[in-house]
Amino acid sequence: MIHNRKDYDRIQDPDGKIGEDEPVFLIRCQDEMFPGIVRNYAENYKAKLLEQGYPEDDVEAVFQSIVKFSDQGSEWQQKNGCKLPTIPKDLLRN
Repeated sequence: MIHNRKDYDRIQDPDGKIGEDEPVFLIRCQDEMFPGIVRNYAENYKAKLLEQGYPEDDVEAVFQSIVKFSDQGSEWQQKNGCKLPTIPKDLLRN
């Protein structure tokens, strides 16, 4: 797997489910944008699944699960703090 940040190369996929050349974007909960990004993903994902004709009950269950994850991120941030991450240019792969 390919990370955008060189210092994330230590994060690996021991089961080999992610292709060696597959780009992966990691967002940590300490990033203040985490809850909004996850919620936005949930909304877009739900719309796409409904557009493709998946059963509404199934789609809603998946949507609620992702929203709950976003809410857990918000709670974590309230307890632990968050920030906008800065990424030194020398750590970027591109």
